[in-house]
Amino acid sequence: MDVESFKVAIQESFGNIVDVETLKAITSTHGWTNENFFVESKDHRRKYIMRVNAPGSGKTHESLRFEHAILKKMHETQGLSGVVPRIVPMSQGKTFADLPKHGLCVLFELCEGQHISVIESSRNEGQDIVYNVAEFLGQLHTCNIDHITIPEDRRVDVEKSLGDDVVVSQRHLLKEHFNDERLQAAMNKNQTLKTVITELVGLHKVFFPEEKDDSFQNNHDLNVRQSLVHNDFHYDNVLFRRSQGSSRWELSAALDWELSFVGPSVIDVGLGLYFWCSCDTERGFMIEKGYAKLFLDTYQNARKVPLSEGEKGLIKRAMLVSILHSVEFVTNPREDMMRKDLQAIKYDLCLVYLQRYLSVLKGIANQSDEQFVESLFHKRFFNDV
Repeated sequence: MDVESFKVAIQESFGNIVDVETLKAITSTHGWTNENFFVESKDHRRKYIMRVNAPGSGKTHESLRFEHAILKKMHETQGLSGVVPRIVPMSQGKTFADLPKHGLCVLFELCEGQHISVIESSRNEGQDIVYNVAEFLGQLHTCNIDHITIPEDRRVDVEKSLGDDVVVSQRHLLKEHFNDERLQAAMNKNQTLKTVITELVGLHKVFFPEEKDDSFQNNHDLNVRQSLVHNDFHYDNVLFRRSQGSSRWELSAALDWELSFVGPSVIDVGLGLYFWCSCDTERGFMIEKGYAKLFLDTYQNARKVPLSEGEKGLIKRAMLVSILHSVEFVTNPREDMMRKDLQAIKYDLCLVYLQRYLSVLKGIANQSDEQFVESLFHKRFFNDV
């Protein structure tokens, strides 16, 4: 990015709000795609985050308006208002700027907190984290968005989000990625990466059909609860802080709503079980039974509606598809899918994630959908930790 021309463009669009000389790129490995910057207000009393979606990223004006609408709605909703980012409007009420050569820019109030997960936490802290995540998702899935205009590409049903067509298209993408010269070169230099990738390829053949055979449509109840879905609720997109006067953790910010849509709530449930209930055990990196039970109980209490039998039957598929999307992302050879400052170390960063994906997939490889539901809801859990 040409920093000087970027500053000029920001001055023209946001100069009445921010001091462009305070712009500072965020180089943390939390957040792999968009360019993000710290910037201060003109009076230096407030701090903001400026997100830049580069040209060609696929971000549209419609999707940004939808993102602004749902954030505004959540700020009006009890239980959600204090933990979602607030967009700072520009002059005349505009919520983003389309800057030639730089992309779509949005200014957010800075959210305070730190990234943490059960992987790096004690048992008590891990329970705090799982409880907070599950409660937030349950409340999110009750948010009333009836009066929000939903773009066509932000409304999906079960078939579009979890059906065999989705799986088949992802499989074809993965085949392309695994054969990419850059990934092949990295695999030749790193035997561990090569082993993990090879096993992942094999396991995807176990879980998903090579071609669509209508089994999904015939074997699943597709009439399941629809809601606002975050769709990317992993470690990098959640901040925590210590409760006032206590050592307990509480959720302080739910970030990055770019991939959100209106669709099956179970998608966030499957993603939540993988990202927030998995940790190192004696049998490897697996979903841990106590965390899974706490997550599901807390989620259903917060949602105030139990998971239906149809939703329960889709949890495994939702979790597998979320992992599949994650593998597809971290092996994607397209350079514009990752920040430039991270591209050179991409596969070093990705290896630990790929190892975790593989370990969880192995843990449930031999379970049918029915056995998976039984293990979740009838106390025959994945392991005995």
